[in-house]
Order: sequence, then C-alpha cells, then structure tokens
Amino acid sequence: MIKTMYVRKDRPKDIFPKRLSGLMESYEIEKGRRGISNIGLARLLYQKRNGADDASLADDRYAVERENGRKAIARKISRFRKGDQFPQWDDLVDLADIFGKPVGFLIGETDCDTYELQDIADFLGLSGEAVLSIERMTRKVSAEWLPEQSGGNGGDHEEWEKYLVNDMVAKANAEPEACRAVLNRMLTAAAFKDLVLCLSEVGDAQYNLLMERIASAEIELRDADG
Repeated sequence: MIKTMYVRKDRPKDIFPKRLSGLMESYEIEKGRRGISNIGLARLLYQKRNGADDASLADDRYAVERENGRKAIARKISRFRKGDQFPQWDDLVDLADIFGKPVGFLIGETDCDTYELQDIADFLGLSGEAVLSIERMTRKVSAEWLPEQSGGNGGDHEEWEKYLVNDMVAKANAEPEACRAVLNRMLTAAAFKDLVLCLSEVGDAQYNLLMERIASAEIELRDADG
C-alpha cells in the first residue's frame, strides 16, 4: 500500500469555487460544444434529485414548482462559484457524480480522478496524466473472464472458443509487453538519467526537433523490419 503523500495546498472553501467553475466550463453539453451555465447545471441537479419530468404531471402547478426549484438551485450554484457559500455533503456528492470526479477533486484533496492515481503520481513525482500515459502503454489485458464466456455448450466448441479468445488476448498483450520491456531497459540504464537531464535543458524548438527525429527513426526501423 502506497502511503498518501499529497499535501493540500489550499483550503477546501478556497479551491472549490475554482474547481467547480473549471468543470462547468469544460463540461461537454454535446459533441463539439462545451460549457454549462448555472441554470443548466441546476436542471441536471434537479433532475438527479427529483427524477425526469413526468408528462402526466405537466400541469401549471408542477411547472411552476419545478421552475422555482431549478432557479433556487441555480442561485445556490452562483454562490458556490463566488465562494459565498460552501456546499453541503449531498451537494458535493451530486456534483461529483455529474462531473465524473471524486469529491476529493472538488475540494482539493486530489488533483487526479482517483485517490489511487494521486498516490501513484505523488510516489513517482509525476503528473496524473503522465502516469495514465504509461498505464495506457503497458496495460495488460486479462483473460480471467474466459470461463464465464464459454457459452456453456461444452465439448470441442467450448475449447475452440477458449483457444480463439486466448489467441486474441495474447495478440492484444504483445504491444504492452513490448512497451514494458523497453521501459524497463530504459529506466534502469545508467545513461538514462543523463538523457533526461539533457532534455530538461533544451528549449521547446530543440525538443520538438528531437521528437521529429525520433519519429523518423521509428519509421525507418519499421520499414527495415518490414
């Protein structure tokens, strides 16, 4: 178990307004369109707490009650964003659920999407995005679910199905295994630290040029293997 080393830099009441506003600005309303208003978020919160609108209840009294409820929530969201009011626990949970973030992210206990990811990032001294990039390269596909996916037909058909899926899993794991092997060789090489320090001293233009050369070398290696 990795011990959490994250130290909160700001008080929850100071960081929450910034986090909430940032999430609202980046919220994807529809493809290619981002940003949700106070009243838009209020509608989502109202629906989450009261359920979707029921056409059978769409009378004037219900419509007024619903609209007043949404406006009250929108006013509260406005106070949240200005820092005039700190949310209750239920508000934090509902907001975290809508934005797909842990409550800890909203109040500054973590800068990542999970506490586990924050712990790993702190332990390595890397950003959460850097850790996720490594994880995407080295993620291993599991075949533990094979017995449940056998179909229950038994006999040769079941064995053939397992063989096919095992073959697919092996092929899917080929690239992550190659990435793990290369990273292990690089990270344990004596000269790797010197390379990293050298890269830290170059400017953006030089760094981009180096990345272009690496990409060209990669293409040449692939063509040679082909």
